[in-house]
Amino acid sequence: MAETGDLLLTGGTVLTMDASCAVIPGLINGHAYVPMSLLRGMVADQQLDVWLYGYMFPVESQFVNEEFSYVGTLLSCAEMPPW
Repeated sequence: MAETGDLLLTGGTVLTMDASCAVIPGLINGHAYVPMSLLRGMVADQQLDVWLYGYMFPVESQFVNEEFSYVGTLLSCAEMPPW
């Protein structure tokens, strides 16, 4: 008896350890603040609260505007792989 489904996934690779295989999408981090690529590496090795309140929030409040966001987004898009 043939089975039917609502979705057909093609062109992928399935890795399985047994016959009951699950097909899932690649886990890609879609959570990004692309304009912040301009501030990447500004401060390292700090606790999250120190990093946010002591460094990032003050810098963002002084420098982040529409142009900053536009340029940071362009830079982030230029760094992305071509797929």
